[in-house]
Amino acid sequence: RVALMALIDSTGGVAEVTVVESTGELAFEQSAAEAVRQARFRPFKIDGEVREVYAVIRYRFRIY
Repeated sequence: RVALMALIDSTGGVAEVTVVESTGELAFEQSAAEAVRQARFRPFKIDGEVREVYAVIRYRFRIY
């Protein structure tokens, strides 16, 4: 399992990514971080004004 803290910018893109929880497997951390960097989000609004916001995104990897 990997948890990432991502800064979602005013366009819905990801401005920065930080690993906040991990199993210690570098390959999982890198895969999760790359997936978050490629994702697009709906921009966060407060009173109609678009703001940057931090979000925690969790990934669970299963090997079969």
